[in-house]
Amino acid sequence: MKRLTVFLLVLVSIAVPTAAQNKEKAKDEEAIKGIALKWPEAWNLHAIKALAALVAEDVDFITVGGVWQKNRKEFAAFRGAAPRNAV
Repeated sequence: MKRLTVFLLVLVSIAVPTAAQNKEKAKDEEAIKGIALKWPEAWNLHAIKALAALVAEDVDFITVGGVWQKNRKEFAAFRGAAPRNAV
C-alpha cells in the first residue's frame, strides 16, 4: 500500500506541472497566431504604431538590407524614417 501511495504521489507531481505547461503553451500559441494575423495588415497600411506594438520592447529586428534595430523605439523610428518602398 505504501508503494502505491508513493507511486501515485510521483505520478501526480509529474502530471500537474505538465498540464500547466500545456495550458501556457496554448496561450503562447494563440498570442503568436494573433500577431501573425495583425502583422500583414499593419505592414500594408504602414501603421508604424501598430507594427511597433506587435514586437517586444527589447526586439532585435534585422531588415533584409542589414539594418539592425535593437529595441521597439529603434524599430518604430526606422519605419517612420524609411520611404514607403524601403525594406
